[in-house]
Amino acid sequence: MVMTSKPFRPDDIKLASRGVIYTGPIDEFFDYRLEPLEYRGLKFTHDVFKGDVQGNAVINYAGSEPYTRKIEHKHFDNISSEYYILTTEYPDDWSTSKVQYYPIESDSNRLLYNQYNKLPRDSKIRFKGRLGEYRYYDMHTVVENALKDIDTEFGV
Repeated sequence: MVMTSKPFRPDDIKLASRGVIYTGPIDEFFDYRLEPLEYRGLKFTHDVFKGDVQGNAVINYAGSEPYTRKIEHKHFDNISSEYYILTTEYPDDWSTSKVQYYPIESDSNRLLYNQYNKLPRDSKIRFKGRLGEYRYYDMHTVVENALKDIDTEFGV
């Protein structure tokens, strides 16, 4: 059984015959019992344009611009329309009421993550992915690891 876009509840373990791969934030799983880990927050703006704006689906910016990425959605599936949406991504402060986008790697956060990972939990639960393992992953690594984990954990 696969459940997505649903907050995890301890009773969900009863539904799992072979185990649970939890990909949400490990600190949130434990109700921030020790203290929250640090995450990078993001905010987005969406603008509508006529024509082609940047010629690519995604452009990352690492310079002095106030934004980090621009996404022109039409290039993902080559749709044809008079109007197009451009999403601009900006760094933002993070709090526990906001979405955790990226872990902030530091010695203190790694130590705190290790403490969370040692807290008692049902043996069926495995923490995986960017938020469960508290590490940055490129998307190709996420897919590769997921396929390996399914094979290793469940013999599928």
